[in-house]
Amino acid sequence: MKRFDPRSFRFRLWAVLVLFAALVCGLMWLVQITALRTTYERDRISAVRQAGNIISSTYGREGFNDALFTVTRSGGFFVQLLREDGVLLRSVGNDGAEAPPPQENLVDWQIFSTLDGTDGYYFYRVPDTVYDSEWIVQAQVVACRDGLREVLFTSASLSPVSAAISMLSSRFLLVTAVVLVTATVLAFVLASSLSRPITRITGRARQLAAGDYEVDFPKGSCTELDHLSAALDTAAAEFRSTEALRRDLIANVSHDMRTPLTMIKAYAEMIEQLSGDDPVKREAHLQIIIRESDKLTRFITETMDLSRLQSGAVELTMEVFPLAECVDSALESFRHLWEREGYRLFLSLDRGALVRGDRRQLERAVFNLINNAFHYTGADQVVYIGVSRLAGEVLFEVIDTGQGIEQSQLRAIWDRYYRINNKHAASTGVGLSIVKAIFELHHARYSVDSRAGGGSCFWFTLPQP
Repeated sequence: MKRFDPRSFRFRLWAVLVLFAALVCGLMWLVQITALRTTYERDRISAVRQAGNIISSTYGREGFNDALFTVTRSGGFFVQLLREDGVLLRSVGNDGAEAPPPQENLVDWQIFSTLDGTDGYYFYRVPDTVYDSEWIVQAQVVACRDGLREVLFTSASLSPVSAAISMLSSRFLLVTAVVLVTATVLAFVLASSLSRPITRITGRARQLAAGDYEVDFPKGSCTELDHLSAALDTAAAEFRSTEALRRDLIANVSHDMRTPLTMIKAYAEMIEQLSGDDPVKREAHLQIIIRESDKLTRFITETMDLSRLQSGAVELTMEVFPLAECVDSALESFRHLWEREGYRLFLSLDRGALVRGDRRQLERAVFNLINNAFHYTGADQVVYIGVSRLAGEVLFEVIDTGQGIEQSQLRAIWDRYYRINNKHAASTGVGLSIVKAIFELHHARYSVDSRAGGGSCFWFTLPQP
């Protein structure tokens, strides 16, 4: 994987920000120059047409001179009125007074023949010989007397917009230079301020990847980087928890596997060296080997089952059934405890309390909880099991009279391979982790109520179907 280069990142970020500023300036230049010229020309053409229409509408009437004066002065237009035979009838400048044309070619003498193929209007452009610009001219037939047409020429120069654009261009060059210099400096400062915390976060991330799970990530740069740092802090905490679980797993698994393996090996050697010829001793030693092998097999099987449950590889077969039936099925395995060993069992089972779930998995969870209670109940050998309906839910609870669990350890007992250092307290190993996984697959509520010296009550609830 390519290593993070803070200098390269800072330069790329700076280049992107400067390029963005240049792009914005270019767009502003395009809008200011191109759009301004186009808009102004369109407005002047519309104004020329409107002025020609106003003058032509009063031609031959009393208000013609007033309209001619007002229009030429207010809009800066030059107006000429010519007869088809070349006679100049009127020539009015932009001050409203009679004046010669600003340049001779404003009137195209071919216009009269051109107007033959029109509806009496024709628009054209003439280069401005004084300024580097153009004149826009509208020719419009306003009358026909004695067989000769009289044509109104309304003209306007575009030189003001050319001058304005030229001035804007020079000013905008200065503005562009200032903006680019400012953007370059600001981009450098911004790139440095953004790259600095990213560089620190990257360095801490490398420490995390190298196995330093105590590392913390800096905050206070910006909201997004703070969120990233918080996420990485969470990841570091999870890694710390996973590492602790890994160490516990290795310690517990090695202990739970080493003990039966050691005994199997020891008694196999005893059979080989001592009791091979003694049938009674050999049988006793073989039974121990078989028992420890069964214990090891059960431990491995439960570990694999737990992994399948936690990974979601187990598909639940959902059905509706009385939860009390799970209790009946589990108790068949413990019948000898109260029939031959004197355990006292108190039952309170609502046999009409129905739940919806996977019968086999829930039987397994109930079995594990009951087995836990029988194994760790007190000297009075009392176990209470109840199934009842409560507020739309079905409640299962199993209570023992053992020495209970310290409050500080209640949450941890459901963890995989967690074991309390008290031979009289509830040992969780894999069993309670399997119970937890089954309950979470069923979205059940579950917990344990216990205190040191006061017994334990394990319970769970499922909604009534």
